[in-house]
Amino acid sequence: MSRLVTCIMVVVLLSGCGRPGLYTVSGSDRQARQAGLLANIIIEQWGRHRFSGLLAVQDKYDGLSFALLDATGVVLLQGAVVSDPEEGAGGLRGVMKKSRVGDFLTVMLRRIFLEEPVRRPCSRDMLSTFCAEVGREGNIVKYLKAGPFTLWEIKKIKTKAGNTIVYGQPWLGVRVAIKEIEGGTK
Repeated sequence: MSRLVTCIMVVVLLSGCGRPGLYTVSGSDRQARQAGLLANIIIEQWGRHRFSGLLAVQDKYDGLSFALLDATGVVLLQGAVVSDPEEGAGGLRGVMKKSRVGDFLTVMLRRIFLEEPVRRPCSRDMLSTFCAEVGREGNIVKYLKAGPFTLWEIKKIKTKAGNTIVYGQPWLGVRVAIKEIEGGTK
């Protein structure tokens, strides 16, 4: 019985690694992002505050560029996010370039801004399901599941007070809140 359970868990985890077909956002969605984004960012893990500061994101031809700043405006990390998920963080610079934060931000920003399911609202591949659902108020929820387990989830919430993006990886206890600064898009 324990072998059967182990085999099922291995299949679920392996199928979660094989991601469903993804594509880069269409031209019309990219035009909406060309203004750029300036936002407050808070990174937490297992409920503990790990980092807070500013995040600047700018659209570019083959993906995005980003800068992570501390609360005083000092650039801690700069990098690029390319459309191809096989490529890692592009040309990281700054005092945090050797930390794992750069790779984490690259993956997170690609998932938030560039990756969409091939078929709306959901694409499936074996036990993996990748969805992007739009709610009544224009709020967007994107997630990737392996069987019943959520690997990551993104909630884009629009309110009168401003836009907020919440990214989570429940199995790692990671939660990132990105709150757009009023007038932070140009």
